[in-house]
Amino acid sequence: MFRPRALVEDAHGAGIWSVAWSPNGQVVTGSCDEMVRTWMVHGDDIERKHDFSGHDLAVNSVTACAQGHLAASASLDLQIRIWDLEAAVETRTIDAGPIEAWTIALSPDGHTLASGSQLGNVNLWDVGTGRRESTMATGKQKFIMSVAYSPDGKRVACGEAEGGVHVFDLERGVVLGRLDGHAATVRTLNFAPDGSLLATGSDDGYAMLHDLTTLRPVATLEGHTSWVLGSSFSPDGAFLATCGADKAIRVWDVANRACLQTLADCHSDQVWGVAFDPSAAGKRFASVGDDNTVRVFDTGM
Repeated sequence: MFRPRALVEDAHGAGIWSVAWSPNGQVVTGSCDEMVRTWMVHGDDIERKHDFSGHDLAVNSVTACAQGHLAASASLDLQIRIWDLEAAVETRTIDAGPIEAWTIALSPDGHTLASGSQLGNVNLWDVGTGRRESTMATGKQKFIMSVAYSPDGKRVACGEAEGGVHVFDLERGVVLGRLDGHAATVRTLNFAPDGSLLATGSDDGYAMLHDLTTLRPVATLEGHTSWVLGSSFSPDGAFLATCGADKAIRVWDVANRACLQTLADCHSDQVWGVAFDPSAAGKRFASVGDDNTVRVFDTGM
């Protein structure tokens, strides 16, 4: 079972809307205070490492690549910023333009960035040049609220307002299919580490698991009493952590499709994001929320 291990109060000057845990050990957070920060976790202590400034409005999405050297952030100022986590510098600003980048995800190799558009498109950007390489359309013209790369970098999934989920084959440039099951906005989604499942979370209060071979739902995870805002698979694929507007974090046994634990009293406001440490074999994760805190939970092992 997971237990609270480390805490930073007032980690930002306003609510923290997004979190990612880079393989180089840095926890990346993005906040309504317009800042991106990174943190190092040492047992019971969380050390602030880098402050990245430049955004002019709230930071609503952060992402880190699987190689560990880059992170990226998107803001209500319509800018995407790329950060070198080792040198602690900004390497690129991408002017995404109006309504073209609400949510973002870096490809595993860090070469490409996917962003979700309010027009129902997923844009792919070259991280090195800042140019838009292509646009993939869902055909539904619904606000894209979440986006994720598959671990092999060959697929992108996106979740939209009103409940739709689409999966794209990047090599062929086609939509593989639409995944149904949610009745409201899909705010979070993640591929399982082996690429076999896609987890989704929605304003309907449910998380779901979808089989990516059949493109069909295999489990509905019930327990949250309000919007499901964030989710993260453990690196071994055994656990899924979800969080929501009900101020709760739930940890699920993926194989048995069952809730193992509910952490209901650790945040005093809605919890926007959770992220497992990719190097800790599923033993710890971080969470962030509107209470301005960064928390880390571990198994004590």
